[in-house]
Amino acid sequence: MKKYPTDLHPQVVMTLITREYNLTGFWYLDTWPISSPIVIVIDPMVAAQITQKSVLPKSAHIMKSASHLLGKRSIVSANGGDWKSLRTMFNPGFSSSHLIATAVPGMVDDIGIFVQKLSSYADSGEIVCMFKPAMLLAIDMIGRVVMDTDFNSQRDENLLVNAFANQVLWTPGAPSVSLNPFILLNPVYKYMNWKYERQMYSFLEDYLERRFSSSSNNEKQKLGRKLRVIDIALEMYAGEKMGRSIFDKEFRKTAMDNIRTFIFAGHDTVSSTICHIYQLLSEHPNFVIRLKAEYDNTFGSDLTQTSQILKRNPNKLSELPLTTAVIKEALRLNPPASSVRSGDPKIQITYNGKIYDTVGPEIWICSHTIQRSANSYPSPDSFDPDRFLPPNTSPPDAFRPFERGPRNCIGLDMAMMELKLIMVLTLREFKFDLAYEDLNAIKGDREHGQKVDGFGGWGYQTLLLNARPKGEMPMRISRRITSSS
Repeated sequence: MKKYPTDLHPQVVMTLITREYNLTGFWYLDTWPISSPIVIVIDPMVAAQITQKSVLPKSAHIMKSASHLLGKRSIVSANGGDWKSLRTMFNPGFSSSHLIATAVPGMVDDIGIFVQKLSSYADSGEIVCMFKPAMLLAIDMIGRVVMDTDFNSQRDENLLVNAFANQVLWTPGAPSVSLNPFILLNPVYKYMNWKYERQMYSFLEDYLERRFSSSSNNEKQKLGRKLRVIDIALEMYAGEKMGRSIFDKEFRKTAMDNIRTFIFAGHDTVSSTICHIYQLLSEHPNFVIRLKAEYDNTFGSDLTQTSQILKRNPNKLSELPLTTAVIKEALRLNPPASSVRSGDPKIQITYNGKIYDTVGPEIWICSHTIQRSANSYPSPDSFDPDRFLPPNTSPPDAFRPFERGPRNCIGLDMAMMELKLIMVLTLREFKFDLAYEDLNAIKGDREHGQKVDGFGGWGYQTLLLNARPKGEMPMRISRRITSSS
């Protein structure tokens, strides 16, 4: 393992260890005193037993490490009845049918701003690290869907977005913070997290007060189809309260923590994945040609009309099989996150005819290793979106970038919709080329590390809570000239 970068994401390291020692099923990793022992699940059928057939609870230890970003009442960290209540409250607002009916026009407008920024980058010829503009786009789209709010963070400063971004930078493992566990005792670390958390809560409390205490709110709720995630959550909460005062302290705290959760989880998945999609397509231009043909067939060849067509008929997003396959393949190769669970004395797993208890070490369902297994996907390190198109099939339990079962990602439909829209509205107009080596030449050193062949090259995954591309994916952007360029 010495030949690999020290900041290579742990999920990639697990895949490399699995291959080096030819491990199967699940295996035990003890790195004491650096961390507690953990069981690494690398078989899709074993993973299904503890996420679909039975459901192990989320790891309290892992969730605690992200509590400064997610809050204490987050749907991600909750278990048992608390989780069921939160899932019931927020599920309707994230359903595919609701998003298709309400969200697409606003998303298209946000992507329009993103396209303007890409045009500026193309005109200047500058190297741009794609993660940040993609992140700001993702946050703006989340603001519309969840809060009916235009953060306008792509064009201007926003208090909530800035506080959130700064708190991410004060997360252990971030460039500004070491992985030393004693950092958690540092008063500066504690103060900075307190400061940015206070700023976020202040912004959100003011927002909730204005939205739900205003006399116009009743009229908004009558519109039905235009309700946002937070409006529907309040209605579901009201149903539970059965007529009691609903806009109370409990709802406010729950709403604020989960808005933070949705911003954190949603922005990272979409921004990282679109970076990897641009990277993979730059390396496999034959798929760009096929994607452009799919878009011409679906929306016509006049690029200026695509946005209006999508606003009028957002169901056309379901007519893009190759686009969906490209997204899935990018997520298969570079899953943004995976799930760590705690054991349960009532839940056992069976593997090769033997029964194992789940109590003891925590259990990491390593999606990266499962999705990079040749047992499920031939040539597992190759970019091949056709594997997700008929007549090809793959084991259903092997594809799990959003996890599977009752505790899968609540925002998976929104993420897929956002990624489709970004691809449709950018890939016919712009060409994306990796610029790691150009940037290294300008800097005069190995500013962006080393290549990890088969695992993203220069853009290998690193860890900052979730997985991000190394160096935030520096690229040069240019305008496409011909239909085959």
